[in-house]
Amino acid sequence: MVGWTVGLAPGCDSCCDAGRPLVAPTRLIYHPSVRPLVVFSLVGCVAAGALLFAAPPPLPPQLDASAVRWVTDTLGAMTLDQKVGQLIQPSFRSTYLSSDSERYDTLVSLVHEQHVGGFLLFGGREPAPNVLLNAGYSRSVLGQSLAAASITNRLQAISALPLLNSADFETGVGFRLTGATTFPRAMAFGAAGDDRLAFEAGRITAQEGRALGIHVNFAPVADVNNNPRNPVINTRSFGEDPAAVGTLAAAYVRGLTEGGMLATLKHFPGHGDTDTDSHLGLPLISHPRSRLDQVELPPFQAGIEAGASAVMTSHIELPSLDPQPGRPATLSHPIVTGLLRDELGFDGLVYTDSMRMRGVTNLVEPGEAAVAAISAGHDIVLHSPDDPAVFSGLRQAVDDGTLTQARLDASVQRVLEAKARLGLHRNRSVSVDTLPLGPRRSSICRCSTTRPGGETARPAGPFSRRSQSAGPMSLRWRCPTGRPAPSSNSCAPASTATKPSSHRSSSGPPRSAGAWTWLPMSPTSCAPWLGVVPERRARS
Repeated sequence: MVGWTVGLAPGCDSCCDAGRPLVAPTRLIYHPSVRPLVVFSLVGCVAAGALLFAAPPPLPPQLDASAVRWVTDTLGAMTLDQKVGQLIQPSFRSTYLSSDSERYDTLVSLVHEQHVGGFLLFGGREPAPNVLLNAGYSRSVLGQSLAAASITNRLQAISALPLLNSADFETGVGFRLTGATTFPRAMAFGAAGDDRLAFEAGRITAQEGRALGIHVNFAPVADVNNNPRNPVINTRSFGEDPAAVGTLAAAYVRGLTEGGMLATLKHFPGHGDTDTDSHLGLPLISHPRSRLDQVELPPFQAGIEAGASAVMTSHIELPSLDPQPGRPATLSHPIVTGLLRDELGFDGLVYTDSMRMRGVTNLVEPGEAAVAAISAGHDIVLHSPDDPAVFSGLRQAVDDGTLTQARLDASVQRVLEAKARLGLHRNRSVSVDTLPLGPRRSSICRCSTTRPGGETARPAGPFSRRSQSAGPMSLRWRCPTGRPAPSSNSCAPASTATKPSSHRSSSGPPRSAGAWTWLPMSPTSCAPWLGVVPERRARS
């Protein structure tokens, strides 16, 4: 397998990627002797992530009678404005957001005035003055898990219809948010060559994302990495072999579905063989259709057969599929409807890529671009630079007949069916009180240790340091005011194991720490041991 060394450049953080990968001139080859190390690393990530959440139910293959009735009744009762709004998906950043702030008022307006169908979650952004000499300096940072869940809940509460929220969790929820699992890039899974690992990565990502109120993951990347000059895909791809990419993408799709999340194949019909970043311009793939059938399309076919619920298209020009010069797949009826819908038989949701990318903004205005994208066969216009203009443009297109009522209803029905499949017609909110957010969580019950003299120390993690001379520790619960205290034995260790170790203090060299005692909490306790919060170390 061929890979490239990659770094993140300060890029278009308004699109679906936090930064643009830079390809260094060196290549690295995955030697067979390295594969066990790659597998060991991936297994460690999968095992750690599996401890975090109770699994939500898998997605049902079909809607039950009550869900079908909800879709039919809801579609029949919707106004034209509500239908148009379901095709629009703006974004928000997952950092603290006050309900009396201007930014929150903007989101409320999108819900109430434009009736948007959902939101795209991003991480955070550092405030910075507009006097930086490096104009390309990225201000993007990871968001906050609790803030993300809080914002999704507040927006769901004010929306007349359930919101279908999405995020780009290519390498896990930790790709966007702190305190969540982060997996290696897809090429590491290709190097390991084990589709079971891809399945587990998808399943764990789905569990964590659903716990935060996110329903759609813009992954897996089904692009084949066959161009060493590609500035934007490279390690995001599972590899250069179409069959292997299809196998791993299909496994990841099944994992997301098992975890209760909608999977999105991207970037249709294939972004792997480009040498232009579509964030900055319009790439051109000039291969004949026969080559696309052999290389680019098979992974998407495999993902669709595995049950992918959505497909994201790309801002790429493909003359062999659409002869009109300069028209990207995003705006192409022959590609979206002719190829994806009719030939491949895909009837799920079709998203545009971010409409803020220059591959489309250099060509057409936001409102006109949205109308062209829906006319081409898309269901959702993602992350436009001007969402009110998109709403007005689509509304006008329906009024003047550019978009027929039947075409509009077809997309709205797909959106509603996706929401019903996720169970959002029954429950649209998430519980922030049960999020196991590790050291950042202070409102859940936590386990403390008490010495005979009354001194209290809290374990710093799965291993609690104990002095050999200070006497034994007893365990007790400390819970926030107003919450019922667990039973006295809820925090009793299920087993103990000692492990010699050394401890490096903040002001000196390593010193002997005596023994470490493992204190895992009971499965019935109100906080897993991963959520234990350090206060101070026991004195030695």
